Amino acid sequence: MRTVAIILGLAFAAIAVIYWVLPAGSLPGFFPGFQAGSTHIHVKHGIAAAVICVILFAFAWYAGRSRCQMSDDRCQMFFLTSVIRHLSSDRPRSQCHRG
Repeated sequence: MRTVAIILGLAFAAIAVIYWVLPAGSLPGFFPGFQAGSTHIHVKHGIAAAVICVILFAFAWYAGRSRCQMSDDRCQMFFLTSVIRHLSSDRPRSQCHRG
């Protein structure tokens, strides 16, 4: 899923650049906004493609980050023991986070 999001993000980045660089008459015929002979640059289409690109890259980052799975027994035990150790400490709360 992460790889697909990255590939689509790169594709939308290229589409954004195409919209910002080429006039409407030079766009490929299957692009929305193609107008034969027009010299108009579709800035809003490029911004929309760039926004989609950023969203896809954010999704790829979120999908690819490492996180602790609750089904992993070691992770669950580490979490529980750290909570128990923190709650049962005899130190005052102000000293718990001093390093």
